[in-house]
Amino acid sequence: TPTQSLFLMNSPLIHRAAAAFADRLLAAAGESDARLRLAAELAWGREADDAERTGMHDFLAQVAAQSPEPSEREVWGALARVILTANPFLFVD
Repeated sequence: TPTQSLFLMNSPLIHRAAAAFADRLLAAAGESDARLRLAAELAWGREADDAERTGMHDFLAQVAAQSPEPSEREVWGALARVILTANPFLFVD
């Protein structure tokens, strides 16, 4: 439900996991396309499709635009929270 999703996204556990996930992505891959590929493979066990990749790029740009001086860790941490609370991570088909 939307309430459960909001609770999960704001939970301290997800914030800690997302920060660690963002740190791993920032340390492992140099450019954002490589980081996005790695993020999908680690979290979802598959490559992101074109729509997912475009959405992730757009999300990164929006988060960066909302803060006067966003750090890479802050921007990638926000994306990591979205990835860790997305349906492909929570449910296995």
